[in-house]
Amino acid sequence: MGRGPDLLLFHGGRGSRNHWVRNIDALAAHFRVFALDLPGYGASPDALDKSDPDAYIDFLYGALETLDLSGEPFHVVAFSFGATVAASIAPRLGKRLKTLSLIGPSGFGRGPGYPRELRSLKGAEGSPAAVKEIIAHNLGLTMLSSPRAVTDEAIGIHQANLARSRFNSHKVSIRASVVSDLARVQCPVQILWGKCDRLAHPSVAARVDACRNALPSVRIDLIPGAGHWAQFENAPQANRVLLEFLRG
Repeated sequence: MGRGPDLLLFHGGRGSRNHWVRNIDALAAHFRVFALDLPGYGASPDALDKSDPDAYIDFLYGALETLDLSGEPFHVVAFSFGATVAASIAPRLGKRLKTLSLIGPSGFGRGPGYPRELRSLKGAEGSPAAVKEIIAHNLGLTMLSSPRAVTDEAIGIHQANLARSRFNSHKVSIRASVVSDLARVQCPVQILWGKCDRLAHPSVAARVDACRNALPSVRIDLIPGAGHWAQFENAPQANRVLLEFLRG
């Protein structure tokens, strides 16, 4: 959607391009936006090798060559698992990449894992109401910071994404790769975190410090009133700081 410089969106694990449902219109007012389904998610084909994270990243890097880009340097905005993948690809892209914006990146090594209170959909026993209740519970523990944010829209997006997720994003997300990758990126970099991101272990502040040590020039934006899925939970603020960086 939109017209202007090319901008690619990489979604998070167990996600699809609909992770950006509250952002595409704002970005497309200034950019030509490619909201991608990454390999093994949404409507995209699977990666050729589902077991090797390096092969997955290589496959995605090659797939980018098939996009109808203008040939001018382009922007990438990426979320969570997608941010880890984007950071891995960014050094290879070199000066073809104009800016890199990462939202709630993973890739800091093995942490404590997801909260023990997460519930399995197997417990729903086929009941649509129970499925909805379990998804709402899990979203509140991991992706969103406020019960008010666990809307029917958020539940519907996550349920649709779960049904079409065919790649285990943890193979990429648990690697300690982001800090070393950032040190090799040639373009300006922005990182956003929701202030209440429960998946940022041991804390958002610790991850900010690690990224600043690797890349002192990095721009950090903390999104108030938001958890891990910050660009959804507080879309107005996320859109504002993204556009401020991208257009600057």
